[in-house]
Amino acid sequence: MKSILSGCIFLFVAALLQAAPGDSLVIPPLDQGRLSSAGVREYRLRADEGTRQFYPGAETPTLGYNGEYLGPTLKLLRGEAVSILVENALTEATTTHWHGAHLPAEADGGPHQVIAAGGRWRAEFTVDQPEATLWYHPHLIGTTAEQVYAGLAGMIIIEDPAVDYPVPAEYGTDDFPVVLQERRFERDGSFRYRPGMPDIMHGYAGNALLTNGGIEPVLEADTTLLRLRLLNGGNSTVLRLTLDAGISFYQIASDGGFLEGPVEMEAIVLSPGERAEVLLDLRSYRGREVRLEAETHLGDRYTAMVIKPAASLRANGSLPARLASIPEPGRGSGLSTRPFVMSTMGRGGRLTINGKTMNLRRIDERVELGTSEVWEVSTDRMMMSTPHSFHVHGLQFRILSINGAAPPPTLAGYKDTVLLWPGDTVRLLLEFTDYTGLYMYHCHMLEHEDAGMMGQYEVRES
Repeated sequence: MKSILSGCIFLFVAALLQAAPGDSLVIPPLDQGRLSSAGVREYRLRADEGTRQFYPGAETPTLGYNGEYLGPTLKLLRGEAVSILVENALTEATTTHWHGAHLPAEADGGPHQVIAAGGRWRAEFTVDQPEATLWYHPHLIGTTAEQVYAGLAGMIIIEDPAVDYPVPAEYGTDDFPVVLQERRFERDGSFRYRPGMPDIMHGYAGNALLTNGGIEPVLEADTTLLRLRLLNGGNSTVLRLTLDAGISFYQIASDGGFLEGPVEMEAIVLSPGERAEVLLDLRSYRGREVRLEAETHLGDRYTAMVIKPAASLRANGSLPARLASIPEPGRGSGLSTRPFVMSTMGRGGRLTINGKTMNLRRIDERVELGTSEVWEVSTDRMMMSTPHSFHVHGLQFRILSINGAAPPPTLAGYKDTVLLWPGDTVRLLLEFTDYTGLYMYHCHMLEHEDAGMMGQYEVRES
């Protein structure tokens, strides 16, 4: 009863704030960096405080990169050396993690690369992975959830100049970032981030869904094909995304890049941290509204965005038959297998992996450079169990099986984050190539992560 009443109060607060749906979708600026005389592409991010009017007349205190909320979309080119300078203008420490990037451990931006208040940190690496949609966000022990909630997040686009994929690629014209975040608002318009134990265990529900920082924004489309880069950038709610009236779309990519070909879908489910790229064929919807709807695993429903195709659409290609060649991962037979049990209750009522909570002074797993392993990740099925979102830093993995069955086509490509419902078991193939050092693995439901559902693995020379 208490949770139902609480939800009603939050919805009432949202109604009092009187959002004005209809504002245009905000497109984060595209930062393509500056090429130095040494051939290094340089970027600069500044984490700072700000305010944003999500509701008319209500000023919301926020955090953002190079602005008051969220951050620019960083465009990285495969094969280039990059240098990203992060300045921390906050009154507290932070980090900036490049989620989904394959890079050296010292550039990962995890809990080991702390940026003190007023400090700077530079990440330097060579981009060496296929085209993909990644993102960046804080990763400081104990405050990740709160800093992301306040607005510290942004998208990364990796482009491969050597490959011309037959999909829309004009940023802000037919290729759009879509950052989805459920949030709670107080009556004065401020964010309400005060999670209690039920919120930590089951998910921090909200009373509004932000799409690129807007509420029910409108995307005016004028091309026949529309590419949406979907990111569940929320803290702890799983999102099921659909188009109204059962309209289908085509998924073309997951976390680590393109699928072998488009997969027709009527719904897509994203846990926190997961990405998916989709194509919408708008030829049959000229002059009519198409609504992107979202439902959380806690039962809340939102309109994420309204798409308004023009009466006359510019042709910008057709649905491709094939996109990428993805090798079969095999069955993982003969490889070492490591178990990872994610427990919502855990030892002593804690959130644990293999019965342990996070300790930066402890290395939980050691692996050898140049080897491959199977990681078997499972969740408990206790009365208080919740979904989990398992993320591994520094690499992309392949899903071998989900509860003994082969993954569906949309999960058969490269991934760095995977959803597990209570009682699920997934088998993942990981290849430890190129880099040594300390990396993290954890639940990407951020309240779970901050409560200790995280560990670290070391890649070392054999």
